Amino acid sequence: NCEMNPQQFADLFGYAGALTGIITFIPQAYDIWKTKNTKSISLLSFVLLSLGAIFWIIYALLTNSIPVLAVNIVLITLGVYIILMKLKYK
Repeated sequence: NCEMNPQQFADLFGYAGALTGIITFIPQAYDIWKTKNTKSISLLSFVLLSLGAIFWIIYALLTNSIPVLAVNIVLITLGVYIILMKLKYK
């Protein structure tokens, strides 16, 4: 039986959103790693994005939302990396 229940259907969008969210940070992190250039990076933006990821992690833990938890663990990792590189290479 290939039918999905409503929660499984909703989870597909959660995982798609998680994957998209992760993909948005990867090019920036890779570019910083490769070039060591952070001049065009807004420190405040990445601090706020990382803070938002922390709030989403708390929400995911409280609601047992695996897609939200997964994406935000990766996003906070990439966000902290970008923040640290911005501070290191200013």
